Amino acid sequence: MLPGRGSGEIALGAGQWTLALDKIHHFTVQLLFGLNQPLFGFNMSSKNNAHGPSQRQLRVGELIRKELSEVFLRTDINDPDVGKATIIVSEVQVSPDIRNATAYVLAFGEGEQEVVVSALNKNSKYLRGELGHRLELKHVPKLEFKQDLTFENSTRINNILNSDKVAQDLDS
Repeated sequence: MLPGRGSGEIALGAGQWTLALDKIHHFTVQLLFGLNQPLFGFNMSSKNNAHGPSQRQLRVGELIRKELSEVFLRTDINDPDVGKATIIVSEVQVSPDIRNATAYVLAFGEGEQEVVVSALNKNSKYLRGELGHRLELKHVPKLEFKQDLTFENSTRINNILNSDKVAQDLDS
């Protein structure tokens, strides 16, 4: 509740608070940097950058992730670098125009992660064709594969939190 004029009060819901804060932030950016100017690489006028990926991008990304997982599970890729590695697709990010997609993968088994990811990038046209047969999309996005570092980062953070130095700080 916000105090209003006179003796009444103004009640704002959660959505109204968000809208009010967005307007205040946008006004501050306009005042400090000029109307709709990029601020640290962030363009206030772009709908996708301001609010994250659209529902369509998320849906297409999830469809591609599921189908890529099926392709890796059921299809033999004739590349010795991929070999018999087990490939897990953890996330697929799709561009706003649905023309490009970045798949974050983890490879277990034979070969190093970097070698497997570069082999997948070499075979991206073949994989795009496989997706084209399986998905009902007007345009199948161009695929780029990157190594997923999420698990490595979480292990590193966990090791830091479990270190003696941090435990010493928590005890005091």
